[in-house]
Amino acid sequence: MCPACASRRRQRALALRETDGLSDEQIAARLDVTVEKARRLIEEAEQLRDLERYKRDSIPVEPIRALFERRLQEDSTLNQTRVAKLARTDRIELRRAIGLTPTASRVVDGKLRPGKLRSEITVEMASRIVQALGVAPHEVPWL
Repeated sequence: MCPACASRRRQRALALRETDGLSDEQIAARLDVTVEKARRLIEEAEQLRDLERYKRDSIPVEPIRALFERRLQEDSTLNQTRVAKLARTDRIELRRAIGLTPTASRVVDGKLRPGKLRSEITVEMASRIVQALGVAPHEVPWL
């Protein structure tokens, strides 16, 4: 069975239990599997749902910005341009990513939407910036 089909089967088994209130035996009969397999599908679906609660695509920008500012003060060889180059981005995008410069303004449906200071940063960009600052990502909270 392909991964997508297996995922759909797990979700279906969980939905039959939670939404329809079916017993393990009824779920097994609906899915045409053994009772043990139905229980295993439900258990796997519950574990995956639990893991999703801990998944983070972005983190608060404040600790990254504070580390950035502290490292610039501590190390005279670092400046914004050098950190941006080491982080494989440009200086303006670095400043936008850590909330020092607002994002670009844009027009949506004929209305001007002003730029905003970011309050979150992607984990991938935060890791690149932290490494450019000479700090291991595992030493920074939330990374």
